[in-house]
Amino acid sequence: MKEGSISRCSDRKPDEETQWRFSWIIDNQEITAGPTQDYYYEFATSGQKTILLKASDDKNIHTSISEPVIINVVSDIHPVIEYVLADDASYIELDAGKTEGAKIDWASTTWIVSGPGAPPSIPTTGSKTIIMLDNYSHKINVNLTVRRIPVTGQPATDVIEKNLTVDLDFADVKAVITYEIDEANQRLYRFSGEHSLGNIDWYKARWHVYGDGIVLHREDSVSSFAYQFPESGIYENYTVSLTVPRMNDGLTETTTIIVNVEPAPIEPVIDYEILTLKEGENVVGAKILFSCSNSRGSSIDFAQARWNVPVAGGYNEQPTQVDPTAIYNLFGIEENTIVEVSLTLMRRGGTDAATATRLINIESGQIAGAELIVNRTIEQGSDGDVLVLDVLDSTGPNIDWEKTQWLIDNQYTHYGPLVRVEAPASGEKVTVVYACTLFRFGDTPLYKVGEVVFDASMIKPVFSVKKLAGGNGLSFMLDVLDTPGVNIDWERTMWYIFDGNQSVVQKQGAQIMYTFVTQQDTMGYPVMVTMYYKGNTYPFVGYTSIDIAGDELIPVITCDLDGEKQDEFVVYFSGEASHGYNIDWTQTKWTFGDSSEAQYGPVVVHKYPLASAKQEYKVSLTITRRLANGIVETKTAYKTIKLDGDKIKPVIKAALFGDHMFLSAEESEGMGLLLDRSSWLFPGKGESEAMPPAGRMG
Repeated sequence: MKEGSISRCSDRKPDEETQWRFSWIIDNQEITAGPTQDYYYEFATSGQKTILLKASDDKNIHTSISEPVIINVVSDIHPVIEYVLADDASYIELDAGKTEGAKIDWASTTWIVSGPGAPPSIPTTGSKTIIMLDNYSHKINVNLTVRRIPVTGQPATDVIEKNLTVDLDFADVKAVITYEIDEANQRLYRFSGEHSLGNIDWYKARWHVYGDGIVLHREDSVSSFAYQFPESGIYENYTVSLTVPRMNDGLTETTTIIVNVEPAPIEPVIDYEILTLKEGENVVGAKILFSCSNSRGSSIDFAQARWNVPVAGGYNEQPTQVDPTAIYNLFGIEENTIVEVSLTLMRRGGTDAATATRLINIESGQIAGAELIVNRTIEQGSDGDVLVLDVLDSTGPNIDWEKTQWLIDNQYTHYGPLVRVEAPASGEKVTVVYACTLFRFGDTPLYKVGEVVFDASMIKPVFSVKKLAGGNGLSFMLDVLDTPGVNIDWERTMWYIFDGNQSVVQKQGAQIMYTFVTQQDTMGYPVMVTMYYKGNTYPFVGYTSIDIAGDELIPVITCDLDGEKQDEFVVYFSGEASHGYNIDWTQTKWTFGDSSEAQYGPVVVHKYPLASAKQEYKVSLTITRRLANGIVETKTAYKTIKLDGDKIKPVIKAALFGDHMFLSAEESEGMGLLLDRSSWLFPGKGESEAMPPAGRMG
């Protein structure tokens, strides 16, 4: 018996006709295969696998297990990370679409970004994702986790990770300090970092003022501050430092200047820094940043610092810049060049001018060609569209941005790198033609012509119809103020109202009030409105219809016949439910059908004569009104009322007091009874000698 096999004792030995059953033991899980010797099995995970074959007869008496076979399963999944980093490194686009392998579970693909400056990002799933990079600095690690689609019956699946390090290319910052001295107090200085360059987090900026190596003053979270130096009878030098962090990653840069408090000769100091401009690994241009903030002297008017820099190459102009800093463009340099720059400083008031000159060696670099690029943006203005044109993406050496000239529609001239052109909404197509000239110091200007076409705008009048309270219900407030659009000339809005006559009523304005003519039948009055854009004669027309209910004169009689009341023959009549406008209620006439006199008014009371039998009376109501055309209109309505008769019902009450009986008829029913004339009869036998047979009265 081989090692690892299992056998059971039995009188019956396996023979050639024994029916064998097979099962496979893979990763400690037994899988029954039946009598089939060949079995297909798909692994859910990669790595080293142990496989055994178990065989048993059909009675499960004899069992044998094979020697283990060890195999290595290699995953076919190879993760691939592709990315696009935003120019300002504010976000990164990640893509695993080129990952190799079959049966990848893309829905469970997971991305995590980590790095200095911020906690790891929240895991996101999918083959593509975008992750924000707020506060990350220098470098980030991108982790991609790829999973295989689980195989049925196997709880685990292949999970493969890949990591990639991405550099964050943040722009540098350049701290620059300038200051001004108060004219009334020569020891009061105002320091400013507003001329610093780059994306600076001023909330974390720090200022220090040093004297003899001791911190005299500190300011945080400001771009400028004022400080008064202590009184001193001797010449004093102070050091002022500014530390500014980059907004993206917090990396700081510090610059310092020396401040001379006591009056001293002006000594211009020219500091410079060469900033290269790159496209990939190729240098396509450069700029020189000049600064005079370390110049020495009191009461220097830095705002009037004058820089004189010759144009590179064969240009003859001597461009001058006035500012504490100056920028010199070095596009198109083909060989080593020496730039000579001069700086002239003066005290406030233009006195004590001092000039310094410095030679700067420039290395040659690749040439960036000049190109005039006109950007066109359309914004929404208060009267329509606003066309914004700018040349800020243009490239080339020594561009004079402020001298940029625009000619709009061959009529209007504007200067500067940006121009705004109003295109008010109009019922007609509007074409704006522009010509742009971009000037460069010492070189041929660049020129470009173009046009922008604005489609015609439409006005679709939106009507608002509100019935005014009171009156006859024929007065309305009409307006089109809810009509959407800009540049609408509301005052020129015209209304045309067809009120059923031959003429048309015309009114002007965005909101009007109108009272329609009274008609007996319901009418739908057509209303037309025309609207215009300002400065345009093209009309936009809208239609609506206003339904006015008919005003027919209809008399309506109501009375109080039903219900309990003290006197059934007294009836209250009302005509207030009658329909119609302008009824003259004082002339409302009532007749009651019993030969009585007529009564007038909207409400009357009439008492009918007492009757013993049921009676019918024909009541009439006549109402009148005066129409708008002066005609008096009269309408009469009739109503028949029925009154039950008043029957007498005698009621006798008797009470015995001793030998006497008292009789009463007081509870008899009927209106107008004369009980004092009641007559009593006593027929029959008894002690009647004292009374005549005729009876008694009362």
